[in-house]
Amino acid sequence: MKLEIVSPKGSVFDGEADSVLFPGLMGDFMILPNHAPLLAVLSKGAIRIEHNGETRLVEVTGGVVEVVGSAIQVCTD
Repeated sequence: MKLEIVSPKGSVFDGEADSVLFPGLMGDFMILPNHAPLLAVLSKGAIRIEHNGETRLVEVTGGVVEVVGSAIQVCTD
């Protein structure tokens, strides 16, 4: 999946992901390939990006995530 995370300061992450775990307002949720379209609000926490057996964490204080097709776009502050 294509994942793009942006903030007012610019691009935070732009690359591929096998799975992404987000800190949602109602708890953590994971996006996997072929996920249904989704629009969700993020809470403070870490976005966990898994790709090719490697893990990367991106700390956020909130934001919005949109999933459409095989693309995930995140706007954070």
